[in-house]
Amino acid sequence: MNKNLLMGILPLIVSLSAFAQDLDEAAIKNESLKVSGFVRAKYELKDYSSNDEKLTFDALKLSVKYNKEAVLGGLEYRCYQFKTLCDFSALVDAYVGYNFDSQNTLKFGIQPVVFGPGRFWESNYYGGIVSQVGLADIHNFGLNYSLNFFDNNNLNLGYFYSDGGRYFGHSRDAARYTSNFVQSEPNDDVQMNLSEKNILSISLDRKIELNHENTNLILGGSFLSSTIEDDFTNQDGDRNAWAVFGNLSYKNLAVMLTIGQQRINGLDKDGLVMGSFDDTYTVANDGNFYTLDVNYKFGQFYVFDNVSIYGMLSQYKKENNDNNSSRNIFGVSLIKDKFEIAAEQIIGKNDPSIGGGKYDLAKGDDAKGNLTKINFLYHF
Repeated sequence: MNKNLLMGILPLIVSLSAFAQDLDEAAIKNESLKVSGFVRAKYELKDYSSNDEKLTFDALKLSVKYNKEAVLGGLEYRCYQFKTLCDFSALVDAYVGYNFDSQNTLKFGIQPVVFGPGRFWESNYYGGIVSQVGLADIHNFGLNYSLNFFDNNNLNLGYFYSDGGRYFGHSRDAARYTSNFVQSEPNDDVQMNLSEKNILSISLDRKIELNHENTNLILGGSFLSSTIEDDFTNQDGDRNAWAVFGNLSYKNLAVMLTIGQQRINGLDKDGLVMGSFDDTYTVANDGNFYTLDVNYKFGQFYVFDNVSIYGMLSQYKKENNDNNSSRNIFGVSLIKDKFEIAAEQIIGKNDPSIGGGKYDLAKGDDAKGNLTKINFLYHF
């Protein structure tokens, strides 16, 4: 292990562990507060760029959740290292809510948009290609109403005035956790100044009762509609997307499939600039997508408390017949107490994050890349 990294991360782990323990003791007393998160280091091997081939700090996640009687709230903050410690950081969630009863909840603030099977469509740490399109793991600013009815049915209705905003990084407008429509960088070939407003979302899922022990099935569908404004050309466009999904689990095996479509009209461009994790890239306006995730948990295995293997296939198929974009991930997770090692093999095609260029999600040139990433985590 890199000695400098070890000396830098250990005090951070100790401090966060003590902080979380103090808050957990407070939570035990009032049964209302929960603090969690992780500190993560990484070791990477890439076939599309020079490799540092050394262990480095990767990310810090801090999550605080409050729930007492009818009042609830949530806060999530993350920081990452690209060159220096926390040179990119962003607020992920900051919301308050009210439980009218056990079946009705209203939340206000920056929060996950319920679209598809949930916040995460996959079991891995890197995420699928659909997250780059801004349709998975989305966090916007607005209202969401949740209703559980007839026991097995869940309905979510959302109105989001805007995205979750930009935070701290080196780019003009892409210092964001969620992939949003953003302003181009000064040296981009095409200049845009995009923002997404008035986002409407609806999602309905149902737990299907099966006459088979240890088997669960959830089926559902989602729809999202919004306005995209380009202040550079004073044009407005419309975004419409839908997704249907299923989640089947049997004992330790879980399979999740999501398929859907996106259409953007009204803007005179084949692709629009998006940004996340302090980087910009262009995404094709019209496309079909899918994410297939398979996860198997072995449970306790030798000295480990839990061992899991998982695989994900994801694709964004463009309607303009340009080369499609995909990201496939295969991995294994080993957990012992609060420590975890997760090794992932990530294969990208026309993927801006894995060997591709910033225009490959719009007009691909058959760029390919492979990333081997080993994550070392301390959960608190």
